[in-house]
Amino acid sequence: MQRNVMFSQSNVTLHVGDSIRFTNDDTVPHNISVRSQDVDDTEDLGIQEPHKSMVYRFKTPGVFFVVCSIHPKMNLRVVVR
Repeated sequence: MQRNVMFSQSNVTLHVGDSIRFTNDDTVPHNISVRSQDVDDTEDLGIQEPHKSMVYRFKTPGVFFVVCSIHPKMNLRVVVR
């Protein structure tokens, strides 16, 4: 969840195939991008309007960083095992 221009958690551990639902509980839009630590690879999920949700499924193991390109201080580290 996103609230007060930050993610509700800063770190999370998942299993391959697990998903995260990102719910924008703010009054401003966000942009969800998922970057891999091991590969120079970014998947941009686009603009997320207030009170909307997006789901992202992690298909491979590794360390990922979820960021908001609109609000650079928003970031979430995801470890997928």
